[in-house]
Amino acid sequence: MQDLREANSTRRTSELERQLSDFQPREENFQRQLRDEQQREENLQRQFRELQEREQSPQRQLTESRQREQNFSQRQLTEFQQREENSQRQLRETRQQLRNCRGQVSEPQLSLSTTQQTISELHSQEARDWVILRDEIKITEKCLVRGGWGIVNEGTYAVKQIHESILSPHNINLFEREMNIASKCRHPH
Repeated sequence: MQDLREANSTRRTSELERQLSDFQPREENFQRQLRDEQQREENLQRQFRELQEREQSPQRQLTESRQREQNFSQRQLTEFQQREENSQRQLRETRQQLRNCRGQVSEPQLSLSTTQQTISELHSQEARDWVILRDEIKITEKCLVRGGWGIVNEGTYAVKQIHESILSPHNINLFEREMNIASKCRHPH
């Protein structure tokens, strides 16, 4: 019996060893498949991480770009506001200067107006002794000088003739003023 048991035991052991030897290539195959699967899983995880990084990179770039645009816009807005404040300040200062100038101008204008009125009154009171009758004037063709007002010819008197192209009430008034001043000069000619 013991021999039978030993024989059975030996047979079982042989059988188990044979089965074990049959399982070893399978186990190695499964181990290899497991390693391959693990390698594939690692590759997939690495690819997933790379995809996430690639996805995050444009998002990060977009966020950074938006931030730069916002900062740039904010700087431009601040600069524009500063320029506007400076312009407003300059406008206020200019208006104040204008008010000051108007105050300073109104006093001389009043003085000028009074002076002009006085001069006008004096002119109207003065005898126009400088007026010479036409038949007393003898003019030669010899031109002494040409000017902006007219020409001066030689004659019994120096005769200044105003250009017809500039005849106007204003210019006649100026011309008369000049003649009035010239009449006060005493000279043999």
